[in-house]
Amino acid sequence: VYDRGELVSAIDLARWFDIPREGAPHYLAMLRGTRGVLGVGVDEVVGFRPIHEDEMTSVEDGGARPVVGMTRDLVALLDVERLLSSEDLVVR
Repeated sequence: VYDRGELVSAIDLARWFDIPREGAPHYLAMLRGTRGVLGVGVDEVVGFRPIHEDEMTSVEDGGARPVVGMTRDLVALLDVERLLSSEDLVVR
């Protein structure tokens, strides 16, 4: 749990995935993993919904991208632990 006013590291997902975009992200989503809390800049929050295992397709090779899988309607699921343990990211 983090408290309001606590400093946390943050990344811009568009830059992480090498997606061109003008300007800065509009929102900061907070992700929690076993290694800590990470703020993730996002342009839009479309909504919240449960993701069930039977609607997931696995990602053969996420490569450097920390993606666990994708739903049929193209919602990508991030592997928070892989993201937090990336050599490109230092989280303390």
